[in-house]
Amino acid sequence: MPLHSQFFPTKNFAYDILFIQFEKTGVILLALLLPVFVAAQNVISGKVINKADQSPVPSVTVLVKGTKTGTSSSIDGTFSINAKNGDVLVFSGVGVKAEEVAVTDKSVLIVSLELDAKAMNEVVVTALGIKKETKRLGYSVQDVKGADLVKAREPNAINSLVGKVAGLTVGASSEIQGRPQLLLRGNSVNFFVIDGVPVNSDTWNISPDDIDSYTILKGPTAAALYG
Repeated sequence: MPLHSQFFPTKNFAYDILFIQFEKTGVILLALLLPVFVAAQNVISGKVINKADQSPVPSVTVLVKGTKTGTSSSIDGTFSINAKNGDVLVFSGVGVKAEEVAVTDKSVLIVSLELDAKAMNEVVVTALGIKKETKRLGYSVQDVKGADLVKAREPNAINSLVGKVAGLTVGASSEIQGRPQLLLRGNSVNFFVIDGVPVNSDTWNISPDDIDSYTILKGPTAAALYG
């Protein structure tokens, strides 16, 4: 057999061995690097509390800044999120001032947030207990505190709203012992909701001392909330 024919199979064999060895090396490197990458993503747990009284703050949005990774604090203020050292967590929500916290070696974070009184005053509870910012609603909203109405007392709670709610007038009924006529923007068809529950009972007999606040929702869009 010629000399070049004797070495040709050897070259092919050497090439195959080198190729197989390269594949094995690649698999080994991948197997070694993957745990390192996974280990860098830590589960960060923590609790969001009120800075004033240390009470838990629920429903706070927790977001890894610059990403779509996020979660929210539970009813007891606790949360958990995947993040790595150097990431920045953004805490925000209705009624609290936003806060940014950098992720460090600590696996548990205690985040104290300040309440935003101004933002809380701009929140209204609509149908089914849904909280929305007033500026995002598609209808007119007016809020009156119950404490403001007991300073100068009226015979009933509704009479106390006259002069404090735009477009509200209360007239006497023509019937003996009849209910006074309530007009809101000229409309006598009004709907009462107490603690989120629609009522048909006589709202004139509610004591003003038992009412924390009055929220008046105006317009057809507001009426559609309750069908």
